[in-house]
Amino acid sequence: MLWVLLGAVTVVLLIACVNVANLLLSRATVRERELALRAAVGAKRSRLMRLLLTESLLLSTIGALLGGLLAIVGVKMLVALLPPDFPRASDIHVNATMFLFVLVVAVGTGILFGLAPAWQGARADLKASLHEGGRSATGSTATLQLRHSLVICEVGLACLLLAGAGLLFKSFAKLLHTEPGFRAAGVMTGGLSLGTPTYEGNDTAAMHFYEELVRRLTARPGISSVGVGTDLPWTGYNENSGFSIDGKKPPPHSGFHARYHAASDGYFRTLGIPLVQGRFFNGHDGGKGAMKTVIVNQAMARRYWPNEQVIGQRITFDDNPKPEDWLTIVGLVGDVKDTPASDGAEPAFWWPLRDVPFRDTSVLVRGSSAPNILAEEIRRVVKELDPMLAVADEQGMDEIVGRAYSQARFALSLIGLFAAMALILAVVGTYGVISYSMNQRRREFGLRIALGAQPADVLRFVFAHGMRLALTGVALGIGSSLVFGRLLTGLLYQVTPHDLTSIGGASLTVILSAALATYIPAHRATRSDPMRALRAE
Repeated sequence: MLWVLLGAVTVVLLIACVNVANLLLSRATVRERELALRAAVGAKRSRLMRLLLTESLLLSTIGALLGGLLAIVGVKMLVALLPPDFPRASDIHVNATMFLFVLVVAVGTGILFGLAPAWQGARADLKASLHEGGRSATGSTATLQLRHSLVICEVGLACLLLAGAGLLFKSFAKLLHTEPGFRAAGVMTGGLSLGTPTYEGNDTAAMHFYEELVRRLTARPGISSVGVGTDLPWTGYNENSGFSIDGKKPPPHSGFHARYHAASDGYFRTLGIPLVQGRFFNGHDGGKGAMKTVIVNQAMARRYWPNEQVIGQRITFDDNPKPEDWLTIVGLVGDVKDTPASDGAEPAFWWPLRDVPFRDTSVLVRGSSAPNILAEEIRRVVKELDPMLAVADEQGMDEIVGRAYSQARFALSLIGLFAAMALILAVVGTYGVISYSMNQRRREFGLRIALGAQPADVLRFVFAHGMRLALTGVALGIGSSLVFGRLLTGLLYQVTPHDLTSIGGASLTVILSAALATYIPAHRATRSDPMRALRAE
């Protein structure tokens, strides 16, 4: 993701530099007469290039210093958008190294994008520039072609960034509409750690605590169901365990394995995980003398019992199992995706919490009350049962889900921001070049109108010229999107890097924006005064 963002920032910087280069080219054209006079009185071409490069470097350095100052505030705002689990987010700040880097980039871009204007300005034609008729000069053909090429490049770069933003937007929309396998709304959670001497080595005391916790919370008003489990969905849990299946031999070079969990009777109901076959745990599961049971998910059933009835199948964790060591599958539940972007779920099974009363668990409460009231109920009941215990990591399942989407949302936000900046810069650049060209050719258009051309003819001529540049840039952007789109593969969900809808939408947006930027100077060209043009000639 960081490499993609660095690429987006670089594209925006290139577009900004292209705009500055175009402005410097226009300025060099306007200063042709001045530069010709300098050359006439003895200034060498190298001296003129140094003069123009110095101006370019001055502009880029001042811009870099202002940008560095803005970054002090801007970086704080961007850090606030970072996903909660972003590594070393607290270490991201503006320092001397950053300022040095910005200055180096500024000097590099100032030289790189100042060379073309400096070269064009320094090789001005002395005779043509000093001639009296030179007052109506519009710049050499080479200069015009270079300006047009720069416009094409910045339109193409803007189209590339917009296509990337479109791919991420479509991916995020699909991500939001995917079925996670559970219902997060209305569920409050809290972490428990039975680390006091009361529960160490005493499974009976631990299980009694959990049973009383569930019973008392269920009796509270506004609470519809309560569950306790070793982990929560989408929190990064991925512990695996090997096992044996009754009547099946493990595949060569690999055994049977799946993610293991422990859960109370109400865990699945509270999370809204659907029951596909069989039943959930009940008061008869787990404990001494009871039949050992287990619940599996659909992914585990598909992998190890394809086209078979899974209810009633048995697994064990012992190499030489006795009859009482076998666990019978009594329930099949729906798959819960490992992450929002996962294609599916890993095989998983659940023990009854009574069989394995883990000391570190999460309590889940579903209710109609506000989240803060549900959290207060959890704290109050835990305090009643054991004043030495505290509830940690109180959070709604909605918050957990929100954090799971945070990386995709962050990437979309920043790429979208940079794409919008790129589009604005490209529109401004296109408008600037077309407007400047039209102003330089105002007399020509006045003469055309004086000789019988209709304003609509002038409008079509100028508009077609601008749109040719824009469409060429869009074609370049589409080609770049098809080449570089694969760099976004790791950030996309159920969207291919060559998605034609996203690329087509980006292209249409750029074309419409360029059309607006071209229409304004084209319409202005239709108001050229033919009498003023005739008097000037």
